[in-house]
Amino acid sequence: MPQTFEAKALALCEMETECSAQPVFIGHTVLCPGGCNATGHVPLLDPKLVRKRCPQCELANCSKDSQCNCIDCELRGWVPSTDPWAYVIAAGKYWRSLVANAMQSVIVIRREAAIMEAAGTAVFTRQEDPGLAAFDVVWESLVGEEKP
Repeated sequence: MPQTFEAKALALCEMETECSAQPVFIGHTVLCPGGCNATGHVPLLDPKLVRKRCPQCELANCSKDSQCNCIDCELRGWVPSTDPWAYVIAAGKYWRSLVANAMQSVIVIRREAAIMEAAGTAVFTRQEDPGLAAFDVVWESLVGEEKP
């Protein structure tokens, strides 16, 4: 299990969920409006919020098609955001997308209350960064969802 913020952030960026869109067949090409490239899986958290273009690849003007030997991004072309609040916002967006009934709504409200409590406690005690405290709640919630 990852221990550092950086390792947890990378793990959250790489989490996937099933694509809810139906693929469209055009000739021999399969297209999916859900963004899964017909793999059936999409990132769990919005990549626009939690993934940032790798600065080293940007400097070297690398593209997905070129052969870049970047060790910072491990050839992904992106690095995890260093802003813990980006993960909190992305998780909230994900959780709210799942709300289909009142019970699920209560679960989302409880998670958001736990985030606010953790951040508030961190501010009050001045022992931890509020963003990291909120991030830890997101981490525990999303890792807990993966367990059977």
